[in-house]
Amino acid sequence: MIMDVQKLFKERPSESLYNLALHFGIEWGVMEKMLDVLVSKGRLVRKDVKKGEHCGKCGGNCHDSKEVIYERTGNP
Repeated sequence: MIMDVQKLFKERPSESLYNLALHFGIEWGVMEKMLDVLVSKGRLVRKDVKKGEHCGKCGGNCHDSKEVIYERTGNP
């Protein structure tokens, strides 16, 4: 499944933890652990977005509270 996550990030520069868990049909805690592996390898960056900030994808309209966003890096 981690290969599927990497493939998704080739298509999308960033995505929320919530949306990724929904997309892959797994609990967010399990998804977070998988993404942490990619962060430790330098393939993704984790950003904690707080109310009033945004990831740039929606103009800030979707974040009512804290959201965890993952962004791909230039590392293969």
